[in-house]
Amino acid sequence: MKKLYIILLTLITTASFSQTTDLFFSQYGEGSGNNKFLEIYNGTGQDVDLSNYAFPSVANDPDVPGMHEYWNDFPEGAVVASGDVYVIAHPSASDEITATADHFHQYLSNGDDGYALALGTEEQYSVIDFIGDFNGDPGDGWDVAGVVEATKNHTLTRKSSVCQGNSDWDASRGTNEEDSEWIVTEQNDSSGLGSHVAECSNDVSVLITSPANGVTLAPGTSEVAVAFSISNFELGVDGYATLAFQSMDAEGNMVETEMLDNPISPFTITVTCGLTYQVSIVLYNNDESTAANNTVIFYAPTCVDCPDVGSVIITEILNNADGSDDGKEWFEIYNTSDSAIDLQDWSVRDEGSNAFTIFESLVIEAGGFLVLGEETDPVLNSGAEVDYAWGTNTNLPLVMVMMK
Repeated sequence: MKKLYIILLTLITTASFSQTTDLFFSQYGEGSGNNKFLEIYNGTGQDVDLSNYAFPSVANDPDVPGMHEYWNDFPEGAVVASGDVYVIAHPSASDEITATADHFHQYLSNGDDGYALALGTEEQYSVIDFIGDFNGDPGDGWDVAGVVEATKNHTLTRKSSVCQGNSDWDASRGTNEEDSEWIVTEQNDSSGLGSHVAECSNDVSVLITSPANGVTLAPGTSEVAVAFSISNFELGVDGYATLAFQSMDAEGNMVETEMLDNPISPFTITVTCGLTYQVSIVLYNNDESTAANNTVIFYAPTCVDCPDVGSVIITEILNNADGSDDGKEWFEIYNTSDSAIDLQDWSVRDEGSNAFTIFESLVIEAGGFLVLGEETDPVLNSGAEVDYAWGTNTNLPLVMVMMK
């Protein structure tokens, strides 16, 4: 049987005291001037290497709602110690803030810029936590705990009862003081920066943190990193763990199964398009009773046959419409084949470095036409109705190549 996993890093195990399941944002500040910061808390019980994490972001209104615009890596060698915090600050912040900083980042939020804490790579990742979101410009800021535009000119501190991140920003920010995960205080309040306390349960738990339950992997994905954390249970002392993963076809028939004792996190599974995957982890006490378990189901991308060269051709183009700038451009494409083609994950690039990728499903029917342009408003496109807009951050000259 083919081995489907590749060991990548050491397991994040935990000691026998109250701990969190993974890293999460513990404090955020949008103060006057450049007094801005993000704080990340590690309550896992072990030091965490940040090389497999990032803090992606958007600036105001993203070109593609739901997608990050900037992938912000941590510096090489960055580690957050057990029970400690990791502070990202603006380099021109006050001395009080910079004294606690572990690294500096020039482009922190002005109140309406969403940030995430993510595990994985830019090509394949899971969001662990959000401050703001990637769904569009909220105005001057997001409301939090009933405070209007609280992400602007305020400090947000995670409640001590919170023990894990939340990829649902609306649930995290809440609607009032009681249901919010955050405490909102006045601008320039950095009194708690540099430390955090989480009062979590002592219950034994195991949590698969990536991939998310129910997620469909991005087109073209052939490997997925499975990461998990264990709380209040030490392997080899309190008991042991087993991991099982299996793949099934569309009819529910078993394709392949694999079992692993005392697994290491994260590890990589090779996936095949069109299949459904189930991963389960069970913690067993020394007396063989079950201490905790967790299961996720995720879906490999749909199998897609790559169209032949020449199946999609450019038939008409408007370049540099008003002659004075390189905006308001569009071009028309035609499907020469006898089958519909989904352009999701296709790239459009010029002979230089300009390019964009079509992230969502965009089907061009057999013998059909589509118009791709910089803007959605026909007034800005010399009257052209656009089926897909790539946004104003990419300027494409006359010579273009469409690539799958």
